[in-house]
Amino acid sequence: MAKVKIVTDSSAQLTDEELEQYDITMVPLTVMIDNTVYVDHDTITNETFVPKMLAAHDLPKTSQPPVGKFVEAFDKLGEDGSEILCLNMLEAISGTVHAAEQAATISKSNVTVVDSQSTDRGLGFQVLEAAKLAQQ
Repeated sequence: MAKVKIVTDSSAQLTDEELEQYDITMVPLTVMIDNTVYVDHDTITNETFVPKMLAAHDLPKTSQPPVGKFVEAFDKLGEDGSEILCLNMLEAISGTVHAAEQAATISKSNVTVVDSQSTDRGLGFQVLEAAKLAQQ
């Protein structure tokens, strides 16, 4: 039976410890605050986001990850024959799930993309449960 690897987007708000403990790959969204673009979990963190947002002149705007970032993650994770399960934030608020779906058609790996119908820790809960099952 092939191994299953879990992918999600950064809207799941998983901690670094959770990502590491459950071997979850996170594809980051970007956020623009006052014309500066930050990469979630890279150039901006949960701790630095709120102070930047409070000091901003305009509300922050997020952007879905590029299709290529998903393809890159899927291809790398599937190199060993693993299957990929990618759970993303709901379609109603972002095109992220569609970017992942497009990437799944391009990737050499066997990828299943799921619209979680949630975001934030609701999505995070689904991702953690899937990762726990995948480890079994």
